[in-house]
Amino acid sequence: MPRDAHTPILLPLYEVEEDQNLFVYKVTLPPSLPVPRDKLVSRGGSATSKKAAKRSAAYEAVLELHKLGIFDDHFLPMNRSRGSVSDDNIDGNPPVNVDHLQPIMEASVFDIWGDIWRDATAGYIHPLEVEGLTEMALVLGNALDGCTGTIVESSRSIPFSIGAGTAMVYSQEEKTRGLDIMERYTKFYLSHAVTCKGKGKSRVFLVPFDAARRRPDYAEMERILSTPCTLDWGVAGISDLNDVYVQLLGDSKLVKVLGVQSNMSVTEALAEMTFEKRFANLRRFRPDFEVPFNDPILRCRKVMCTTSSEYGDPILQRQNPLENEDLFWPQCLCERVNITARTLDYFRLLPPLTRHLSDVFRARAATVILGLPSLNIDRVAEALVLPSSNASFSNQRLETLGDAFLKLATSIHVFNKFPYKHEGQLLCLRQNSVFNKYLMGRGHALGLVRFMTVEPNDHRTWRLNSEETLVYEHGLSYVRRDIPRRSIQDCMEALLGAAFLSGGIQCGLSVGTKMGLCFGGTYAWSMRYAKVESTPRANICAALEDALGYQFKDQRLVMEAINHPTSRTGGATYQRLAFLGDGEYLRSYCIKVIEIEKVSPWQPSLISSSYTICLRNTLLLVHAASLISVHAVSAIQHWLLSAPRSSGYTRRLRRLLSSS
Repeated sequence: MPRDAHTPILLPLYEVEEDQNLFVYKVTLPPSLPVPRDKLVSRGGSATSKKAAKRSAAYEAVLELHKLGIFDDHFLPMNRSRGSVSDDNIDGNPPVNVDHLQPIMEASVFDIWGDIWRDATAGYIHPLEVEGLTEMALVLGNALDGCTGTIVESSRSIPFSIGAGTAMVYSQEEKTRGLDIMERYTKFYLSHAVTCKGKGKSRVFLVPFDAARRRPDYAEMERILSTPCTLDWGVAGISDLNDVYVQLLGDSKLVKVLGVQSNMSVTEALAEMTFEKRFANLRRFRPDFEVPFNDPILRCRKVMCTTSSEYGDPILQRQNPLENEDLFWPQCLCERVNITARTLDYFRLLPPLTRHLSDVFRARAATVILGLPSLNIDRVAEALVLPSSNASFSNQRLETLGDAFLKLATSIHVFNKFPYKHEGQLLCLRQNSVFNKYLMGRGHALGLVRFMTVEPNDHRTWRLNSEETLVYEHGLSYVRRDIPRRSIQDCMEALLGAAFLSGGIQCGLSVGTKMGLCFGGTYAWSMRYAKVESTPRANICAALEDALGYQFKDQRLVMEAINHPTSRTGGATYQRLAFLGDGEYLRSYCIKVIEIEKVSPWQPSLISSSYTICLRNTLLLVHAASLISVHAVSAIQHWLLSAPRSSGYTRRLRRLLSSS
């Protein structure tokens, strides 16, 4: 049995009987062992020598312990190192070998966009509703289910809804022409709203939606592309400066016109430091160009591009779509860009929207393919986002909660399945079912890497382009990504945390069992194990219950919880219950952290540090000492009555009680 430095070694008691020169030994095991009371005493066969008789009695005792499952077939209590990959788990199943996995492995990750440019791929159009208006649509190579959600952009919440995908029926010639128009239109707006960087053809198109015909509005796109920019300021609507965007001749940077600066002359505008170099560069290519002295001066501000796909934390986003510095440009040096503010806002939403859809649909795919029960999809998506993606959230917080639930559920299962194993054996059995290599093997067998999000959370380069790494397997599209090996066990624990927050203990047990963990089944513990019957209240427990404000049903469990291994009372000791209480303490702590986070979110590093501090034995000792004057003196005195007087620890406690 495990013991601390203050507990003496527990030894069996041998008693000998002699009859006609024959010796018979009776061996009595320490009463604190977690075995049936009738199995504590074993009697050996008769022998002519004391040594042989004693060996016979020891053999009978070990044989009884083997029948109870305490010793293995070699009559050894423990023949394995904790956490060895060769160990079986609680249910006797060997772990999956993951020695061949590299620390950074190339994996196929589920891709929701597909490759619409493939000849065999049909295009699917998904109507996009933003703030109650359906003006645009997403076109891609896969058909997605409907989805609703909210994107936080510039400190405001924007609700959106995307409809189920509808196949676009057209000939190969019509497909080629339509893709060319949608590609040029999408890249035109992306260059002004997001970025102009990115090689290859886009696999996602954001296009005007013709609701009557349920197809892209090609006429509107061709109108925009036919005249992307113009110097003709006499076109209809040019006087309306609420929705005018321009760019300087020879410069592709987009600016928004805020009004006409009537009190500024052309000479003053050309002398501005921010404009002087630009104008000098323009005169190099057009030396004969002259600016009319009465030309209107436009007050403009540069449009900021959306470079982050963050959809939950406004701190990581552009707080203002325009720069703070005013620019003053003569009108004749500006080209009006055929862009509307409404459409530009749609394209600003495109990076966070595509990231949100990718997270949600990967989470949905994981739920369906792994056969998980109905869970909160946002929680599942959070559990599958790796920290390397640099998003405002990752699986680290849920991993902490899932780790605690994993240990609790496994502890309860091993505690009830092996009623005669002591704390040390239970710890090793639990360790073989919760250690990282075992979780990694289970996650690898499930193919969990297929659903992880590892892509960086920025779009300084447009990434949703046709990739050489795009592959199709079983009708689904995948992309190649480099994923850290240890992310597998992290996501396993995070999924347990997501399940617990989605549906409590019952949901956590169902998800863990589906993933092949040793939880003993999906039934709730109250249905799986016998209910505790009420017993008469013991006097020694009265003060304890009054201090805790709780009345225990089974007083025998309370007596077991305060019974030290050195006690001679003959009852079970607290060690098995301490093993079980450790897992419950972990879970309760993590639940408290989640409740605190509802008010003020904690960073993963703060959770880990507080997690370590709160689980220290010193903190538990201080908390217990705060209650000792109320109830613990009577419990300690009860223990001292039967404790061996030779123990130095016992003598110190007696002196403490006598002086108090």
